[in-house]
Amino acid sequence: MSLDHSVATYIDHHRSAALTHVAWFVTGFGNEVTIALVTVALIAVTYWRGWHRDALMVFVGMGGSVSLIFGLKHLVQRSRPGAQFRLPTAAADHSYSFPSGHTLDATVFVILLVAVLLPRVSRPGAQIAAVLGAALVALGVGASRLYLGYHWATDVIGALVIGSAWGLSVIWWSRTWTVSNEAAAEPVPARR
Repeated sequence: MSLDHSVATYIDHHRSAALTHVAWFVTGFGNEVTIALVTVALIAVTYWRGWHRDALMVFVGMGGSVSLIFGLKHLVQRSRPGAQFRLPTAAADHSYSFPSGHTLDATVFVILLVAVLLPRVSRPGAQIAAVLGAALVALGVGASRLYLGYHWATDVIGALVIGSAWGLSVIWWSRTWTVSNEAAAEPVPARR
């Protein structure tokens, strides 16, 4: 039995009413409406505060996340788990499965949020809490997608890896681009 089927079978045999309520709540953090609203809010706040580089970073990062999800789903064209693995109360979803869009979007968003917050938080304990909280949100959204039966384990693992790589790449680009532009903007001292 493959990893995907083993995980789906295990989850199917260990569902409970309490876990189902938690899964529906947590999966909401990764849905398109929630992600769109928090993304627009983060871009607006960072721009309003004068953190224009961070506003651009979030815009590029989340725009790229949406593009990656759409492009990879249509490139891979993987079917979702069947009704036998889906929670009975979960509506059927006939879109492609790989990667998990909820998980990828949530992963990219929390990585970018942490990148915005960490330089502005001086206490190491608060920084650690921000990083751990972000990881828990991304992992929680991924786990909820498995629990509800909308994705295979490899869909979620792939989304976590791709989302992390994309989010960190955007942060690197943002920091590198800013440093190179700031260096280019510095006046050259006059010769005597």
